[in-house]
Amino acid sequence: MSPQAMLYWPAVLILVLAATGTSMVNNVRIYMIEQGLCRAYYSISDPEVILADGSVPEEQCKLDTIQAKVALLVGCFHISTLVPGLIAAPIYTRLASKLGTKTVLLINVCSFTLGLCYFNLVCYFYDVFNIWMIIFTNIFDFIGGGTPLRNTLLYTYIAERVNPELLSNRLYLLSTLLLGTSFLGSFLGSLAMKVNVLLPLLIGTCIFSLTILSVFCLSGQSMNQAATMTISDYTEIPQNDEIQRTTYQSANTASGSDRKPSGLCRTIFRAMTVDILLSLSPVAEALQDPLTRMTVLIFLSNDIGMAANVTFKQFVSALFHWELADVNTVSSFDLIISAAVLLGLPALSTFLVNSLSATKQQVDLWVTLGSSIAKIVGELGIGLAPSGNTCFLFLMTYAFGSGLLDGLRSFATSGLEDEKSIQRLYMAISMVQEIAGFIGAPIWTSLFYATLHGNIALPKGVHFFGAAVFFMIAFGLTLRLQRHVLRS
Repeated sequence: MSPQAMLYWPAVLILVLAATGTSMVNNVRIYMIEQGLCRAYYSISDPEVILADGSVPEEQCKLDTIQAKVALLVGCFHISTLVPGLIAAPIYTRLASKLGTKTVLLINVCSFTLGLCYFNLVCYFYDVFNIWMIIFTNIFDFIGGGTPLRNTLLYTYIAERVNPELLSNRLYLLSTLLLGTSFLGSFLGSLAMKVNVLLPLLIGTCIFSLTILSVFCLSGQSMNQAATMTISDYTEIPQNDEIQRTTYQSANTASGSDRKPSGLCRTIFRAMTVDILLSLSPVAEALQDPLTRMTVLIFLSNDIGMAANVTFKQFVSALFHWELADVNTVSSFDLIISAAVLLGLPALSTFLVNSLSATKQQVDLWVTLGSSIAKIVGELGIGLAPSGNTCFLFLMTYAFGSGLLDGLRSFATSGLEDEKSIQRLYMAISMVQEIAGFIGAPIWTSLFYATLHGNIALPKGVHFFGAAVFFMIAFGLTLRLQRHVLRS
């Protein structure tokens, strides 16, 4: 391992362990929710269906009444996961400048591990806890700042310790690595689930808990401090769009890690009041530009559409009576396609720029438009699919649109020259994506719940049609953006 790699490998290790552990736990989460609600249903209507070990045969849980409750709880849980990142992240970003990045990360991974343990306890002691109590799992994210804060701090840590000329390639390889480990965790979790449903929960929690030890391996030495370890000096170049997105939120954290605010209580109070208000000011400035407003609207429409896939696994399981373990196994392969697409897009973009003499902005918009078509076809196909196999085929089609947001981010940053403008843009995009999650998740889960519950006489896949409409809106806005670029 090279001296430079030794500086940032602990952060990469934390990201890999977190991705593997959480993918294993997420794989079995819907099953545990379904079992808890199914058990409660049959304990009243027909107790004899409940087996001696407290489980219920999965085929008995595919009633629309039960699945409607599952959809409601899954939707509420997903929404509750969005709140900590929106509220707690500004507080911990401020605290990182007083306590240090390592301390804040230690609090973060410890609290997340406790949250996983709490979820396991609720599922294991089902005769003591109501399954709805899993909603309180995300209280632990409030204590630690949530996943967005952890990713921001870790990506900033990596960016400070990598030669800027190599930064883009390193982070691109990291994204592919994380997709691979997520696939591995999801696939192995599905296999372990068939042995014992609690096994992926325990293994996933243990894997994630290793991040606690990994935090202690983090070094305070940055790239500048380790200049003697590099072969040659380097010149600053602009960071790519993916790095900008993950680092802008923690720019103050990185630059102010050695500052000593006057007091912890005062720091917390300022983070909860002044810092939140100040964070809105750059967003307002960014949205004054018409082109930025259009780009942000495209992000909003796309992310609302993407929120529909929160229901995908339950949709396939409920409609086609597939076991959730099988759904998890097959659906995990879309990560392989996403990784392949992300690996191939840079080469494709370079080829198009050179062979067609097109500008980088034009190619980014072509990638965005092509990815939008894949998303639209995928969503419509999933909603209309007559079988589970067809549904998975269209999921793979949907995965071919994985370059959608990356292409749009690259287009948005290519016209910006100064760092402050890029930071304002990504702050606006990040906030819009959070808002899209709060809008999309309740809409699609409520619509799915209503079709299962029989409240509205519509097909059960109608929410995927709705998601396709939002992708179509984004497609139209992108075409309008393309015409603007061609005119200018």
